[in-house]
Amino acid sequence: MNKSFAFSLMFGAAILTGCAGGGNNGATQNSEKAEPIKFQQFKDSVGFVENNLSHYSTVTADFPVSGPEALLNVLKGIYAERYQLSIDDAKDGQTFVNKVATSKLGRVQKFVKDDIADEVPIQMEYYIESNITKLFENDKVITVSASGYDFLGGVHGQGYGSGVTIRKSDGKNLSQNMLKAGAWDQLQDKVAASLCKFLEVENNKELYEILFKENIKFDEATNTLTIPAPQNQPFIVNDTVVFLYGAYEIAPYAVGMPEVALPIKDIEAQLNPEVAELFK
Repeated sequence: MNKSFAFSLMFGAAILTGCAGGGNNGATQNSEKAEPIKFQQFKDSVGFVENNLSHYSTVTADFPVSGPEALLNVLKGIYAERYQLSIDDAKDGQTFVNKVATSKLGRVQKFVKDDIADEVPIQMEYYIESNITKLFENDKVITVSASGYDFLGGVHGQGYGSGVTIRKSDGKNLSQNMLKAGAWDQLQDKVAASLCKFLEVENNKELYEILFKENIKFDEATNTLTIPAPQNQPFIVNDTVVFLYGAYEIAPYAVGMPEVALPIKDIEAQLNPEVAELFK
């Protein structure tokens, strides 16, 4: 498993929500075309040595540096809440990555300290890698993701990822209500087909054999699956809505984070009108 745990389709844990979650959040309601947001990449890495091993925390972030002020504030609020920081900690890119790296290093230090106290052999470096990436932007929406990979002892590490799409005209979080009520049930055939493609299997029965059985039903008579929606909220990349499952959510670790990618044109009837309207 690649320790960067990049999103399988190159689209990408608490979910990115927060200041973009409600109404207009102070962003300007205006034109069909909104000014592009300029991003700059910032990095930081901090660490310490214990048991002759270098343990560390690294952060890479596409950070918004220019554009409409209200929209910049929405994005900075999302970044800050995602990593449980104050808005002042996200005032600029370098401050943000330093605060995240330092905070995550504290978690690494705790795991190292606890394992030493419990006399657990530490034979590999412990680390947390955190990434925030701008995935997509057009005239009307912008999507950013948070992803990463932790190794804090044990047999293997843990990857995670999520994304959020906001409307540029007013900063509204479109991920929170991307689909109409009941729409997921209507999409089951498309969800199964997308997962079959992701997992490179030929049919629903083969897919069912891979997935955890606890919350998934397979009707052999109709060859249909009932698959729960992911805990992560959906997000938009290009002309596609992405539904990203967490590791272990519906499948074993070796599968990674299963991903359902549905073209907007194929699910327009299931999208909330305010989302569908943006792509007509």
